[in-house]
Amino acid sequence: MPYRRVIGQVIMDKNATIKTVVSKIGQIETTFRFYDLECIAGDDSTYETIHVEDKVRFKVDISRVYWCSKLSTERSRVISDLLKPTDILCDMFCGVGPLAVKAAVKLPKLRVLANDLNPIAHEYLEKNIKLNKLGSRVIPFNMDARTYLRMLVDKNHDSVDK
Repeated sequence: MPYRRVIGQVIMDKNATIKTVVSKIGQIETTFRFYDLECIAGDDSTYETIHVEDKVRFKVDISRVYWCSKLSTERSRVISDLLKPTDILCDMFCGVGPLAVKAAVKLPKLRVLANDLNPIAHEYLEKNIKLNKLGSRVIPFNMDARTYLRMLVDKNHDSVDK
């Protein structure tokens, strides 16, 4: 994209709260599902931000974890149309927790089991649980999904029965 830096600067000039504009480079090719990024305007020292979605806050470093704001409507639909307040949500590939945390905020009686293989995403999941004051209502795991699923179906596992 030959004019990417000009476009980045225009985006910053028109949006006073934006500090960094990035462009995705290539496709997701890593085990932990994140993009290579190029800073096209602003501060390139960190890609960490607080994203607010339906009054739920998410701390995320888009250079180290998968994030997709475009899925916001789908997350809202799942929460409003598919989940019941007393359900248990099992999110096997939760990333930083956009569905798991948002569902727990929106449905206060919901219990959530949230897992991601990426240890950085797991750290951010724990931060987002605290940021949204969810306590033990979201139980985070950092495991391969196959191992996580085996653990969930093992009736003798203590952490699921909390």
